[in-house]
Amino acid sequence: MIFTPLFSKPYNRKKFILEVSENRFYAINTSKNTYMAIIFTLMGSLQVFSGLIEGFKRGAILNSEFILVFSFLFIVGIISFRQFLWLTRGKHEMIIENEKLTLSKKGTFFTFPKVYDINNIKDVRIIFDEGNTYIENQLNQMSLMRKVIYSHTIGQVSIKYKATFIKIFSDLTKQEREELQKAMKGFITKHQR
Repeated sequence: MIFTPLFSKPYNRKKFILEVSENRFYAINTSKNTYMAIIFTLMGSLQVFSGLIEGFKRGAILNSEFILVFSFLFIVGIISFRQFLWLTRGKHEMIIENEKLTLSKKGTFFTFPKVYDINNIKDVRIIFDEGNTYIENQLNQMSLMRKVIYSHTIGQVSIKYKATFIKIFSDLTKQEREELQKAMKGFITKHQR
């Protein structure tokens, strides 16, 4: 297809920063996204206005069916707009200081920081595995596209916190994953009681 290369072309705004001092660990990560994912979420966000347009076309005829459909489309539009903002402006931020690990998502709305006690962190590991064959790579790309469109993080590095695994960051190179995992493990081990 003619449009396939254009839509699968990455919208590159990749940034990875890692700063470690004696008492503070700071990491930030954005990711590259495809134009297809951005256009898909932008079109979905236009659903916010669909009820208003339909309401003006109908005049003052507002029945229960219209309100139900408009409410559904309005919610879809808000969720899509939130994801659109994430794809174009979003970034993950991780700060470890004062025996607390704080994960924040910035650049969109309805996100709240999550705070974890580093004394309950048992393991830091790389969980992303790059496929070796053509078919594995294609399946991996399809899976990543779904995750990019529908969620904020894929999770290439994870920490074991109590009985759960918390996934951190997306779209890191192999070198960045290894650097992050090594730095986190060393910093957390050093500052745990």
